Amino acid sequence: MIKSFFEYLGLADVERVHSQFLAWILSEDCNAIEATEKQSLCKNLFQIEGQIIQIQTERNNIDIFIQTATDIVVIENKIKSSQHSNQLHNYKQYCDREFPIHNKHFFFLTLIGEKTSDEDWKRLSYSNIYEQLNSLNFKQNNTHSTIIKEYLIFLERLMSVLSDFNANPRNYDIVFFDGHKKKQDKNRSDYKNENDWFIASNQLETILQKCFLSLLIEEIKPQIGTVNETRGAALVDFIIKNDIEFNGRKYSTGIQLQGNTVKFFFVISDKYNESKKEWVNEVVSLMENISKDGTKNFGYKKLNKPTKLTFISISKKLDINYWHMSDLKEFVMQEIENGKNITGLLTEQLKV
Repeated sequence: MIKSFFEYLGLADVERVHSQFLAWILSEDCNAIEATEKQSLCKNLFQIEGQIIQIQTERNNIDIFIQTATDIVVIENKIKSSQHSNQLHNYKQYCDREFPIHNKHFFFLTLIGEKTSDEDWKRLSYSNIYEQLNSLNFKQNNTHSTIIKEYLIFLERLMSVLSDFNANPRNYDIVFFDGHKKKQDKNRSDYKNENDWFIASNQLETILQKCFLSLLIEEIKPQIGTVNETRGAALVDFIIKNDIEFNGRKYSTGIQLQGNTVKFFFVISDKYNESKKEWVNEVVSLMENISKDGTKNFGYKKLNKPTKLTFISISKKLDINYWHMSDLKEFVMQEIENGKNITGLLTEQLKV
């Protein structure tokens, strides 16, 4: 198995390295391709034309910033992590303020073509990057060309593993079990094949979980789902009702799938990190009563009280890991229907 130079450096999973590398390829400092090739690359990837005036990384926390005479391109690079609250909106405000007359192009670069919270941001995947770079005519006997080809070896491997995972998720239990592990705690001998070890050594477990759940969301439209994570384990939330008024605040209910657990939850709708568990003290007893009523709880028997913030849930364990389910879509849709029924029971009692 060919191992790229980037993997030997142990930097293949570091977002900033990818940002710096992509910016370097487009800069004047890289002589692996002609200027016309760089312009063609920008046109194909970002729909802009003309000579690049400047290209920077970490400008106002923007991962990659590209400017021409008429356009600016902002790239948020998230090969593994997810967008932060208001992050994309803040970047747009900065660009509108500093470059009012430029055409603006916003791209969210992820391994899986992940959606953003802002519709003005276009999806861009590492598969797109690989296809465009692989189509370039590199100069022969050129050091910079050799470096880029090494990078392409890594991207090709990455795309291959992603494709096989999407086709055969049941073969990748380690993706769902090892997301919490630190790199130094993983041993080559614990993994059965090269793909497993590639995932483990590059810390790709959580983003592949997110990939799986993002594809699930696409299947369950129009029900809106969002993917997040806690301690290396990805989760998906499907909001059922988001305008429940209680004690002067608005709350939401939904179904959450994570690991081998499904939860029906009640959570504050806005500014979750500023919330307090005391706000839902009255709801705890209502949720507890539902968890004890076997005729109405659809198997959600365990009460999970809020710890610090306003998130309370009732949950149940799965008999089979969700990525092994042949009828996962139907299962989730049924749980959403169950959640609607529980929401009705809860909101009726909240009005009393």
